[in-house]
Amino acid sequence: MCLPDGIYVMGGVTNHHRYLSALYKMGPGKQWTKLASMDTPRAFFAAVANCANIYVTGGCNGDNKDGLCLMERYDVMRNRWETLAPMARKQCMHSAAILNI
Repeated sequence: MCLPDGIYVMGGVTNHHRYLSALYKMGPGKQWTKLASMDTPRAFFAAVANCANIYVTGGCNGDNKDGLCLMERYDVMRNRWETLAPMARKQCMHSAAILNI
């Protein structure tokens, strides 16, 4: 089972320096749907997806401008986030990739 068709948009920061945790999906009908929010508001994070989950790593927010070591996983079928084990170091403005071997 793979991710349902659509574009997923999450997190970010407003012009007033408010960090966001929202998750939205634009489906094939070009309609936006609000999904479950991340546990931690953040911007400047990395995100990757496999067939059933979206992983969000690091980022920054108002409390931690030097980076976060937090990692969350979004379960697309259950519409819920789970906090995973923290990364060894804080990351902000980084990238991530999934390698399927």
